[in-house]
This record gives sequence, structure tokens and C-alpha cells, in this order.
Amino acid sequence: PAIAQVIYTPDYTTPKYPVSIFLAGSICQDKAPQWQLSAIAHLAHLPNTIYNPRVSNWDPNLLQDAAEKRFEDQVLWELKYLQSCSVIMMYLAPDEEGQAIDAPISLLEFGRYADDKRLIVRCPQRFNRRGNVVITGGVYGTQIVNGFPVLIRETVRKLE
Repeated sequence: PAIAQVIYTPDYTTPKYPVSIFLAGSICQDKAPQWQLSAIAHLAHLPNTIYNPRVSNWDPNLLQDAAEKRFEDQVLWELKYLQSCSVIMMYLAPDEEGQAIDAPISLLEFGRYADDKRLIVRCPQRFNRRGNVVITGGVYGTQIVNGFPVLIRETVRKLE
């Protein structure tokens, strides 16, 4: 049975559990696969709070500017929970056609947390900036894993 608490942006509900996971990674104006749903399904049996930044009704035409309130709220929500979570689970996804999706915000977050032991990254061979991720991860000691099942398993291990 599902016991995890899932909090979606822009909700600031108080977390029920002392451990939490932030689902960082590819969204790309909703062009990336909805990998977050699979992650939540695999982690739902654990007593933890999961922060999901993916917005189901995101307007891709929304001006990405600090003066745009909805955009600012999204960015501030993500920054808050990236900073406070127990584990940052990052999935850099290739798109459905096998070509990597541009994920500039995910790469920004990767660079920010590359030396943070809370970060675990799944970066497939077909991700267009994999070389950058692997080299940077090697310099900063980032845990980079192969395969989604390994990402789930290592995320669970980090929660323990």
C-alpha cells in the first residue's frame, strides 16, 4: 500500500516524514517522458515525502521571467525543496525517439549539486550532454548510475 506523501508544486504542505526525495531532472516544457510517475510508483511504499516539480497544466507559452509570478513561484518552490530534501533523485531522460532532450534547468541543478552527496543521477548514453555530466560528476564525486531500476534502488539506499 502507498504510504508516501507526494507534494506537487506550488504546494507548501508540511512534510509528514523526516526523509524526503526531490524528483529533479528532465521535464523540458512537458516534452520529456513522465518518468516521475514511475519513480513515485516505485517509492510509494516507503515512509517519505516526495517533491514533484512537474506541473500537469503548465503553460509552455508562459514568459520565463522573474516578473512573471507563476514562473517565479515555480522556481522558488524548486529551489526551496532542492535545498531541504534528503535525497535529490535526478533523471536526465532521452526523448521517445531516442534523441536526448535539452534539459538546461536540470543541468543547472546538476552543476549546483554535483558535489552534494544527496544527489544521485541517471544519465543515459543518449543524453546529449552525457560527456559533460560524466566528466563533471567525476571531478565532484557525483553518484551516476546506469538504469532506472538502479536509480530507484540507490535512492532507497540513500534514504536509509
